[in-house]
Amino acid sequence: MTETRAETSLRVTDMTLDTWRAVVDLWVEAWSQTMPEIDFEARRDWLIGQRAAYSRDGTRVRVALDRLADTVLGVITLRPRDGYIDQLAVAHQSWGSGVAQALVADARKLSPRMLYLFVNQANARAVAFYEKMGFRRMGEEVNPTSGLPTYRYQWSGA
Repeated sequence: MTETRAETSLRVTDMTLDTWRAVVDLWVEAWSQTMPEIDFEARRDWLIGQRAAYSRDGTRVRVALDRLADTVLGVITLRPRDGYIDQLAVAHQSWGSGVAQALVADARKLSPRMLYLFVNQANARAVAFYEKMGFRRMGEEVNPTSGLPTYRYQWSGA
């Protein structure tokens, strides 16, 4: 199991079955805060079902843990073979604290040549974050589930 020490208070590691429930709760809470017009509680079962799909296709579910309290502060899902990030979510109370940066830094170590993802165009906070982190906007698409317009962002390693 690969671990990354991001900041002194954070530990990024693979998700375990013991942390899965906390990951699902965090995901629902973070997305509900980000896009309150969408019922993410109704999408809880979708994420629960994704665990098996992630396992089948080699996607790593990585969590940022508070080292002192051992609580989940954030989650990222990364398919290392092609650098696809499906989900990045941080607990609302940890926004702006470096958790998202630590998760992206960890993803870059696991997929050092390239990362890519899709972000809702209306999610201005995420758009600004990815651009600050060196991702380049590569195009526009539509989310097949929500019908919302998205941007494709990509980061290329050295």
